[in-house]
Amino acid sequence: MIGVSVMLVWRHRWPVWISLGAILFTLLIPTTPLPMLIALAASVAAVDGRRRWALIGGSYLATIVTFVWDLSAPTSYLAMWVDKPAVGTPERWALLWAVPVIAAMVVLPFAAVGIVRHLRAERDAAQQETVAAERNVQALHREVDLERHRRELARELHDTLAARLSTLSLH
Repeated sequence: MIGVSVMLVWRHRWPVWISLGAILFTLLIPTTPLPMLIALAASVAAVDGRRRWALIGGSYLATIVTFVWDLSAPTSYLAMWVDKPAVGTPERWALLWAVPVIAAMVVLPFAAVGIVRHLRAERDAAQQETVAAERNVQALHREVDLERHRRELARELHDTLAARLSTLSLH
């Protein structure tokens, strides 16, 4: 349990590696898929494309394996929801059809949280870029206004100086 806690603390530093380790741990040892699913949300937020879908698929597979192990255990949490059939009975194994559906319902919220976090990070980055671009545009507008003002002053000085020089040359 200490290892799982440390992994969950590090899930934001090395999200993909922690998620892969949690998937492997969940595939090899009959345990709860919750730490793997928490790591999944962090890793899905950090990556995109094929790696994201590979992590979601691996977590889905590990969750299915976990639920199959649960059905084969003497005290099955999935079997408790229906008539509590005994281990090894056809009624218990008839619940196997529900395992992929339940696994999808369990993995989907964690994957969705990760995807939403990723989209929010992209939105925030785009907003920051927009704000920076607006600042640049405003700075350019100020520079254009200053340049226009300088040219007007230069024209006025030129006209004034030309008029005085013309007057001086007439005198």
